[in-house]
Amino acid sequence: MKRPTAASPPSVTMVSEAAEPPSTCRRTESGHSFESAKPRMQTRRNHRKVLLLGMSYPHIEEQMEEEGYSLDILDTRKLGIDLIVELVRRRILTEMDGRDYARILAMQEQHGVQAYTVSQEQGSLYWNERHLEANFCRHNFVKGGLQRSFGEEVKFHQIVLDYFWIPKGIWMAHHWKGSFFRSTLIDLLDVLHDEGTIWLPFCYHCCKELVAN
Repeated sequence: MKRPTAASPPSVTMVSEAAEPPSTCRRTESGHSFESAKPRMQTRRNHRKVLLLGMSYPHIEEQMEEEGYSLDILDTRKLGIDLIVELVRRRILTEMDGRDYARILAMQEQHGVQAYTVSQEQGSLYWNERHLEANFCRHNFVKGGLQRSFGEEVKFHQIVLDYFWIPKGIWMAHHWKGSFFRSTLIDLLDVLHDEGTIWLPFCYHCCKELVAN
């Protein structure tokens, strides 16, 4: 699963729901809050990139305009759980996109990283600079899609097959095909930082496919 390098090789880590990579928001006296939808760039720490497979990065301003809402009705400069709940309540965002958006903003604010997402969702308008609509199980996903969208030199410190919950039954076999474990995981090493890590859900399907491929 790993390509040997002169430096320490990147790792593939299995993670259970209890040990999920941290993406919690900061709790303040007035509730949960995030300073900005777009990550700050003042320090080297903020240049670390995280790729979230299976999540979507909504573009709030464009989505509000698409739905016919004035930007004046919501203060998008003060993003937090309460605002995201309101966006979902008004059906500006779907529940799934609202959930993803909250987790993305929390992760960026709490850990000082830049989040990039990949999914096939079409429930909202997404931020093209940070989101790629693609099937990550397809052949040539990395070179034909990921690097073309985010740049040939892009490197991620973490790559996460990030699912808040996993449906039962054959869903995993249908969505996480053998080609993902056989081909995509190998290709993702080309865009993984030398000290980076790939996170996979700790479940029977992932364990079986890793052993088989």
